[in-house]
Amino acid sequence: MKEAEGVLKEAAAAALDQDSMGFAQGEISFAKQDYFTAQSTLQDVIRNTGDIRLKERALLLLNRMYLKCGPEYLDTAITMLEQEKEGWNPAALLNLSEALAKDYLLRAREKADPGDTLRALNEYIELYNSGHKTMRIMENIGIIYRELGKGEQAEQMAQQMLAQYPGDYRGHKLLAFLELDRQQTLPNERRNYQNFQICYQNADKLYQKAEGASDPEMELLGQMYEDLRSGGWY
Repeated sequence: MKEAEGVLKEAAAAALDQDSMGFAQGEISFAKQDYFTAQSTLQDVIRNTGDIRLKERALLLLNRMYLKCGPEYLDTAITMLEQEKEGWNPAALLNLSEALAKDYLLRAREKADPGDTLRALNEYIELYNSGHKTMRIMENIGIIYRELGKGEQAEQMAQQMLAQYPGDYRGHKLLAFLELDRQQTLPNERRNYQNFQICYQNADKLYQKAEGASDPEMELLGQMYEDLRSGGWY
């Protein structure tokens, strides 16, 4: 904290522009949990700066602050991001749109509102269509399709993940979950977990090679894989 304040004093001595100094002050107030001052300072930066990147950083920090203040501030965070992203080029909105999508998902779970889940999906699809075809965005699209019961669309996205990122385990992981979902809709006598076995084994092979990976969902799939094997389903 003292280091950050020292940097701010040095910036003032070096005649750093007002907006950058305001953002630095907002960061310090946020770190001190002086959220009233942080909100006021960051809002001034957002309102006055002509620097798009600085404005984006201020918006993202203010969004983090609202989330830290509790679920009752989710509406405030979402309204802010919705209003601020209007008129921006979608190709330049990766961080803001991802933050808004995450906020929608938090509110969807808080209020059990499928409308917010769809809003999150639309944010991710807009990013995907504007060229941001990252694994993270593709995985989120696939996961939300699965949550919405749209297995066919989720599977299509999983196949695109595998095509674009063949060395990443997450496409196989999504296929494994979708296969479990599919089998659970069938009566016991018609269930066949061979496809799940293949999908899980493919995912696990790549997961074991992923340096530093720690994925609770893979642990869950591993336990289910062992349970099914113990039950003689393969």
